[in-house]
Amino acid sequence: MVDAGIKEILNLLFGSYKAGTDISTETMTAYSLILSDIPIPALKAGVMKCITTCKFLPSIAEIREASIAFYEDVTDSKQKTHAEAWNEVLKNIASVGYYGTPEWSAAEIKQAVESIGYINLCVMEQEQVPIYAAQFRGIYNQICAQKQARKEHQKIFNQLSQIDQKRLKPAESFIRAIGNIESWPKEKRGGLLEDK
Repeated sequence: MVDAGIKEILNLLFGSYKAGTDISTETMTAYSLILSDIPIPALKAGVMKCITTCKFLPSIAEIREASIAFYEDVTDSKQKTHAEAWNEVLKNIASVGYYGTPEWSAAEIKQAVESIGYINLCVMEQEQVPIYAAQFRGIYNQICAQKQARKEHQKIFNQLSQIDQKRLKPAESFIRAIGNIESWPKEKRGGLLEDK
C-alpha cells in the first residue's frame, strides 16, 4: 500500500514527465517503498529539485540523493568534509594542547584522531603536518564511508518484512539454543557436552 503523502508526491513526479501516464502499480510501489524512509517535506523538495534539473524521469537513487542533500542542509546534519574535520583537529591542538582533553563535534573525528593518537598530533613537527593530514584524511574518509554504508544497510533492512529480517538472522535462534544447551535432554545434545 502506498502512503497517501508519498503517492501525492509521486503523482507530481510522474505527471511532470511524458511517462506519467504509463506508470505501473509496481513502479509506484517500488518508488514508494524505497523512498518511504525519507521525511515527506524532504522528499517533496528532492522531487521538486529533480523535476527542475532532470530532463528524463529521475531514478530512485537521484531522488534519494536530492532529498537527503536537502534534509542535511536544512537540519545542519551533513557530514563534515575531511578538510573541515582536520581544521577542527588543528584548532583543538592549538587551544586544548597536549595536556587537555579535546571535545569533538563528531564521533568520526574522534575515532580518526584516536587512530593516529592525539598526543602524536600535538607533538608533530611543522614538516610532518602534511603527512599527518593525509593520514587523517584517509582514516576519516574510511570511517565516514563505513558509517554511511551501515546507515544505508540498516535502512534497507528496516524496509524488509519481519519474515525476511528473521531469515537474515538465522544464527540468532541457534545461539540462544546453544546458550541453553545444558538444559537439553542428553540424547539431543549429540555429544556437544561431555557428561560429568
